[in-house]
Amino acid sequence: MKTKLQIEGLKCEGCVKRICNILKQIKGIAEFELTLESKILSLNIKNKKILKEIKEQINSLGFTITEIDENI
Repeated sequence: MKTKLQIEGLKCEGCVKRICNILKQIKGIAEFELTLESKILSLNIKNKKILKEIKEQINSLGFTITEIDENI
């Protein structure tokens, strides 16, 4: 399942690295990409349940997340 999240509060590559380190620890993420320029986290996850954990972990770092609806 592919999904995209807008991450607000990214200010430097260190912020990106902190999020990437958290994502590497979550089982069920097949692949992900996050860049400072776009502030968009692209995910390929095994199921929707994992998305809640991802959001909670990123929020715990102090970032705000908005799910991007690609069907608009």
